[in-house]
Amino acid sequence: MVKTFRKPWFGIAIPCAIIGFLGYGSQLMIFNKYPLEENQRKIFNLELFALWISYYLAIITPPGSPDKETNVQQNNRYKIWNNYCEKCMCQKPERTHHCKTCNVCVLAMDHHCPWTMNCVGLYNFAPFMRFLFCILLSTSTLLWYLGKQWSMLYKLRNSYSLSLQYLDVAVLLIMSVLDFLVLFSIGALFFRCVNNEFLRGMTQIETWEMDRIETLALNDKLMPLLLMNVSSVFNVDISKNEQWAVVYYNLLKKSKRWFANDYVSFPYDNGFFENISTFMGPLYSWFIPWGKSSVNPSIGFPKNDVAKIEIEEESVPIDDNHLIDLVLSLPWPPEGLKQEKINEKTEDFLDLVKDSLPEEFDIDEKYLQINKKVVDQRLYLNRNEYYNEFGEDLSYFGVEE
Repeated sequence: MVKTFRKPWFGIAIPCAIIGFLGYGSQLMIFNKYPLEENQRKIFNLELFALWISYYLAIITPPGSPDKETNVQQNNRYKIWNNYCEKCMCQKPERTHHCKTCNVCVLAMDHHCPWTMNCVGLYNFAPFMRFLFCILLSTSTLLWYLGKQWSMLYKLRNSYSLSLQYLDVAVLLIMSVLDFLVLFSIGALFFRCVNNEFLRGMTQIETWEMDRIETLALNDKLMPLLLMNVSSVFNVDISKNEQWAVVYYNLLKKSKRWFANDYVSFPYDNGFFENISTFMGPLYSWFIPWGKSSVNPSIGFPKNDVAKIEIEEESVPIDDNHLIDLVLSLPWPPEGLKQEKINEKTEDFLDLVKDSLPEEFDIDEKYLQINKKVVDQRLYLNRNEYYNEFGEDLSYFGVEE
């Protein structure tokens, strides 16, 4: 997704050239010989105008960066990671990443887009999606018109000289292939964004994180990490409380039969319309060029009920169900922002659980041992190095952590 240009403005020049060639070249080289109806020409040029406006707004609208003077407040109902950016010298709110190209922290960063010379984040995701939609609308219209030209050219194939027919076919073929490629590639990106942000509430970076979490779970390496984080986030000291050690052991045992979605909850998925509102803003702003998200990240992103935990209560119940609630309400990503030497940390933690259990407790050693048979070699990589099934690592999205 992040392409490197020796001169970054090439990233804008290339789309402008393609839009100009398809949008206006088609009218000069094709539709002037085989004219469109007047209302069709007006509609197509109106779509092109909307496309230029949406592209301009996608370029100039900032994605949103944390306020360096504002401290991110912990909500007593929801927990977030304390994360500090050494380069920006500020606290990172939840869902924030540092872009290596723009060299700034970006709120709800989705990816760095070289075609707009801008990151796609919280406050310009809406202009970016309107830009993609305008591309799909105009290229679909053009493809329909070009299809009609193919039909007309075929019907009139005997009415023109052979050389003129070859020239028309060549121009029409180039236009049709290029328009289809643009429509297909932008359509794939558009529907990927719809599937991630609107249906799942996730940025593309967060879908990458979920893939990593599922890989850890499939190799029996996730639950120990989650329980370690429960201890640190919710101040649970199992070495001083045998009851906690027992419920930790029970959950480690149960999790061997579970999939990641049995004990991992994405806290920002609030349903289709709420997810759209998070990224696109209130309903009335979805269709206006300057509409954008109204989320205030210093207060926090909207979260679902699964992420809620009453941590202010004086006595915390020590049982399996409550421990699962604590696991489900861990900050995102639940395995932690930075995990190095996972195997060593996991072994130390499992040893701690074993030593904290009551002496008379019946222990099955296999539940307190690390899985040595690692099928997926990516688990030996640090978080920044991990890549998903498409070969995408964090740097692919422009992230530098």
